[in-house]
Formats: sequence, C-alpha cells, structure tokens
Amino acid sequence: MTIKSVKSLPALIQNLPFEDYLNMPGFLHNSQLKNYTPGQGSINHNESADLRPESSPFREGTLGHTTVLEFDDVHDRYICMPKVDARTKQGKEMKRLAEQQAAAEGKELMNQDEFTRALRWRENILNDPYSKKLMTNGLTGHNEVSGFWRHELGVDACLRADRFLPDLDIIIDAKFMASGSPESFRRDIFKYRFDIQAAWYIEGMYAITGQVCDFMFLVCEKSWPWNVQLYRIEDEWLENAREDIKKGIDKYHQWCNCTTDEDRNKLKSYHEGILTLTMRRENERNII
Repeated sequence: MTIKSVKSLPALIQNLPFEDYLNMPGFLHNSQLKNYTPGQGSINHNESADLRPESSPFREGTLGHTTVLEFDDVHDRYICMPKVDARTKQGKEMKRLAEQQAAAEGKELMNQDEFTRALRWRENILNDPYSKKLMTNGLTGHNEVSGFWRHELGVDACLRADRFLPDLDIIIDAKFMASGSPESFRRDIFKYRFDIQAAWYIEGMYAITGQVCDFMFLVCEKSWPWNVQLYRIEDEWLENAREDIKKGIDKYHQWCNCTTDEDRNKLKSYHEGILTLTMRRENERNII
C-alpha cells in the first residue's frame, strides 16, 4: 500500500483516505497522546494497539460516521446482509455467501438491523434543528479533514476532524454513545478524555489555519430514544486539558529518549513504581 506523505507543515488535507491518515509515519495522534497523559491509558496501549480486538462500539461508531458523514460511500464500504435465520440451512448458506462476497470485494459486512439503526441515527441528526444547520450542505463545510502541524513542544502532530466549518470557526466531532444525557456524557468526557481531544484539535487547527475554533461534540444515542445533542466544553476545562497535553508530550519525549529496555519497561504501565491512591486524585503520589 502506498501512503501519501505530507510534503510541508502545516497542512490541511481533504479526501485523504482514513488508512493513509492513520499510517502517516512520524505524527502523534490524539488517541496516542491520551495514553501518555496521567491517569488515562498507558504506553502499553500504544505499543500493542495492533493486538487489540475490534470492539462492538468501535464498529458501530465507524458505521455511524460513514452513514452520517460519508453517506455516498456506504455501499462502497459495506455489504448489507438480508435478515436471515442462521439456524436454518438456507440462512447459514446466505450468511456464508454474504461473508464470501464481502471478503472478495474488500467490504465490511453489516446486517439489516445495523443498517436500519445507522439510518435512524442519520435521520435524527438531520431532523434536529441545531445539528441540521451544522451538517447540511447549506454551509461551507468539509467532512473528514486531516490536519498536520509541528507542535510547539517539538512533535509532529495530526488531527482528523469529522466536520470543519471554516466560515463559522467550528470543528464538529460525532460521537455515538449509549446515552447522550448531559450527566452521562460528562462522565464519558472524563473516561475517554474527550477534553484532551477538544483541546488538541483547537490547538492544531489554530496552528494550521490561524483560526480560533470552537469544538463541538455532536452526540447521538445508539438506541431508543435516539436523542441528539450538541455539547461544548468550558474554557477552564480545556485549559486543564492543555496542561495534561504538555505532560503527555513530556512523557512521549521521555519514552522516545529511552536508551535501555529497563528504562522503557519502567514507563510502560499506568504509573512508574507504586502509586498511593487517595480519596482526592490530585493528592496521589508515587512512593517509589
């Protein structure tokens, strides 16, 4: 596979295949950065990423993004298998043929229920009066935009914006969650460090375009009642995330500069040494 290269920085690229974006050598991704920041993941998460089995939420999210943001490409990427009873001989044969066709065409296989659910997500997003304004073609917007820049702390960085509205200075990221309620999504921000993603994208888009953008999460519930809600994160929260980004990049540099396996192994888990847990997380400290 030939991967396009970025010839100069900064760069904002439209229509870059997602696989090319993921495999662009030498660039630090938001998802990788999170694993260098305190209390989120670990370097082991990055180093063994190719061994991670694909999860159902990840698969659903990929289908959701394609259906909502790249609807014209759905049938180029997926084959929808009719609903069958896989317990019967006929059903098993139809499933086998569908799997065989998907493999031969290099497409993902989805069943009728999955496709119907994804269409429901798209319908509800386009019916919501607020998200509709941001997602329809009435505005100058670009979907699946890849950005590359040189971070001020000395790393080559990248981002992949689900939707960028340059005339409104808005970046949109679509999330398909079990619940889209404010309290539930607040917990998800802490759990998945979506605050780091927002701060990283805002910082990156400013470095690339000079625009000070607002970052909005477009959250769609994956099941009934399929509510749609737009969220943004307050500035103070984003500022705290920027401090964690600095810590993450510091640890990234430390990891890159390791000269022995022993030094690398010390950094691979969540914290080096023994961590004393306290009721208030900010008081936690290493005792070794």
